[in-house]
Amino acid sequence: MKTNGRIGELLAIRCANDIEYGHRVIWPLLDYLGIPSEARRPQFQIENPFGGGLLRLDYLIHVRDLPMVTIEGEPHTRQFEQGYRQARNYSTNFKPRQHACPMREMTVPFLIVAAGGRAEMRRAVARGLNIEYQPILLHGEPGFLEWPELLQEAAAFEPPGVLGPDQDVLIADVARQFFHDLYTAVDGVAALRNKDDRKIILFNRIIDLAREGMLGRIGTVCRREGLTPRAVGKVQHAIAWYQQKIESNEFSGLAVARGYRNFLIQPTGHGGHDFFTGE
Repeated sequence: MKTNGRIGELLAIRCANDIEYGHRVIWPLLDYLGIPSEARRPQFQIENPFGGGLLRLDYLIHVRDLPMVTIEGEPHTRQFEQGYRQARNYSTNFKPRQHACPMREMTVPFLIVAAGGRAEMRRAVARGLNIEYQPILLHGEPGFLEWPELLQEAAAFEPPGVLGPDQDVLIADVARQFFHDLYTAVDGVAALRNKDDRKIILFNRIIDLAREGMLGRIGTVCRREGLTPRAVGKVQHAIAWYQQKIESNEFSGLAVARGYRNFLIQPTGHGGHDFFTGE
């Protein structure tokens, strides 16, 4: 882990705009941390989490298809909080859309905010239903993980593996994916076309049965609502995948609630869940 020294020298450089700051501060900082050039993706495209279109991250650091660090750079120190809010929103709503660069859709576990003479690296932590980013410190000073340390962190995200109760940030991502897959199976059924109220009831009924351990009744409930054998298979596959990933096989708790909320607030046209919220 690096702190002070060369980082302080870089932050003392005064820059007139974002482009100059990126070339004179951000890029040399990544050199100092040992980040290989092939792991850096400037201007990485993601979906706009608050509407249509695409946004560009200043930089993304990745390990294979794992997004590990989002970076926001601003030329003036007064822009630090603005940069942090942007980096946090992009990291917790990360939906990659970069052409010819496949990347996993997940909560990005780290971010770096550098603004003028201030820079911090932060780690994703769960705070109730929210994901916040906690500063990394070394002897009370801002610390920055080096490339070998990022590789070690990335190993925790690699399959195969079952997530334990202490991995709540990852559990929330798995839960969100489960809700998305379940919703897709229900939403595509011809018998429920233009019957959003019945979709909502069935969706939540399936979750309730899974939570109560009554998996054998799910197929019957689905068939009663007109789901084909193929659609029922998709529902059961989504549940089986979730149970394989979560050690406790729980369909409740703060992490799962966080995943459910993230599923619901996806913008119309990307998540398509506007009829759940009425917005």
